[in-house]
Amino acid sequence: MRRTFAAGPSSRRLSAPAVWPILVILVVIVCGQTAFAAAPFSGRPKVLDGDTLDFAGRVVRLAGIAAPEPDQTCRAAGRAWACGREARWATLNRVSPHWVTCVPRGRDVTGTERAVCYLAGIGQEDLGAWLLRQGWAVVEPGADPAYEAAQAVAQSAGSGLWRGSFVAPWAWRLGQRLPDDGASKGCSACDAHHQRLKQKPLGPD
Repeated sequence: MRRTFAAGPSSRRLSAPAVWPILVILVVIVCGQTAFAAAPFSGRPKVLDGDTLDFAGRVVRLAGIAAPEPDQTCRAAGRAWACGREARWATLNRVSPHWVTCVPRGRDVTGTERAVCYLAGIGQEDLGAWLLRQGWAVVEPGADPAYEAAQAVAQSAGSGLWRGSFVAPWAWRLGQRLPDDGASKGCSACDAHHQRLKQKPLGPD
C-alpha cells in the first residue's frame, strides 16, 4: 500500500500578502545598517600621519587629499628634509586642541575608511582643506574642486611641500623617488589627472 502525506505548514508557499511584510522588514534593516555606517562620528583621535586619524581603533584617512608618508622625504634648497614627519606634526598640532567630527565617504582600494573631518563640528574648519592651504598635503585625483583652490593658496605661497620639490604621496607609495642629485623637480609619476604636473615643476627648487 502506498502512503500519501499531506503537505505540512513548512511545505506551503507563502502568499504574496505574507511575503511583503517580510521584504519591508529586510529593507528597513539593510537601510538602517547603511545609515548607521555612514553616520558622522566624533572624538579626539590619535594622529597616525599627515592624513590618517585613529579614533580608538577606527582608522580613517581624510578624503580627497594625500599627505606624505611618515618616512617620506622631500627636497628644498638642495637638501632633503623630512616632509612626512613635518606633515604629521602639522596635523597633530592643529587637531590637538579640538574634538574632531568626521563624515564617512566610503573606503579606498586598500579598504581604509575615508572621511571628511571637521574641527569642532560639522560646518567648521575642514581639516583636509586646512592641510592643503598650509601645503602639507596635495589634492587627490577626482577630489572636490574646492580642494584645488585650497591647494593653489599653498602653491602660490611656496608653503609646506611647495617650498621645494617632492613626489606625490600616491606615487611615492608605488616606489617613485626624487633623484639623489635633485636635478629633477616635482611629481614624475602621477596619474592622468596630474599629467600637467609633469610639465610644471612642483615648487621652485
